[in-house]
Amino acid sequence: MDKRLTRFLVSIVLISALSFSFLSAADTDPWYVGKRIASFSNSGLQNVKESVVLDIQYKYLGKPFSDELFNELQGELYGLEHFLYFLADARRTGEGDNELQIAMTFYELPYIKTTTIEGNQGIKTKDITEVLLAKEGLFIDEQNIELSKQKILALYQEKGYADAQVESEYVIDEATNTADLKYIIRENQQKRIGQIVFEGNEKLSSDMLSKQLSSKQVSYFNSGYYNPSTIETDKQKIITFYQSRGYIDAAITDVRTEDISTEDDTYTRLRVVFTIEEGEQWFFGGIEVEGNTVFSDEQFQSLISMRKG
Repeated sequence: MDKRLTRFLVSIVLISALSFSFLSAADTDPWYVGKRIASFSNSGLQNVKESVVLDIQYKYLGKPFSDELFNELQGELYGLEHFLYFLADARRTGEGDNELQIAMTFYELPYIKTTTIEGNQGIKTKDITEVLLAKEGLFIDEQNIELSKQKILALYQEKGYADAQVESEYVIDEATNTADLKYIIRENQQKRIGQIVFEGNEKLSSDMLSKQLSSKQVSYFNSGYYNPSTIETDKQKIITFYQSRGYIDAAITDVRTEDISTEDDTYTRLRVVFTIEEGEQWFFGGIEVEGNTVFSDEQFQSLISMRKG
């Protein structure tokens, strides 16, 4: 079975595979509809404790079977995120074979037995492990593995490793249905901001604009990590600052970086250049109200907090 099979495809498989016995073409309703659920039997469990499944099944005991009830049970079982899919079979039981036993066969997702992180030097393994959504003690989920890789990248970007790369791989032991999961990291060179420059700003000073930024130059008091995500946030902060001063058409047309590293640097030192188009400054000319007969102009004007000019 393809280890990268998505849950969407699994759902399709389940719909076609899920079956109850004793259903003939002549039946308008299967015999088990409305029958009291007397018991469950479970098979196929390897790394999932049966007690976990029984805890979910327990509240369905004694209830009359319906498709809605079974869909609810199915949703709870899949909510555990432990199973690839399962099959169910209806069996007669109880006095006069007038009650229902649901026999369930489970096919588990591989259980992650070990997690290894390779290639990390700039960030501790412990810090990386804390952000993982797919790791030792959980079940393989491709989406959680991808999300874990994104979280690792975000962690590296916060520390100035803008070009970090993360890959993953795992090997499944078919006999035990367990997996050894590995994250492989290529950190590449750390980047820090050595200088922040603004071009095109004539109305607002560079000092004023620098104070709006989350990005800072490297110094004794600031690490100066270069983070592309923070740069994007800084662009919006600059535009917001301009607009608050009447430059409603202000725009950041470009942000470029230049390598200004020296031989003594143990990281890549960058000059970050923001290119700005300020546009014209606009002033508030007031608001006029027309067609008012119930309330006076003065009453409307008293509600306006912004003053002319």
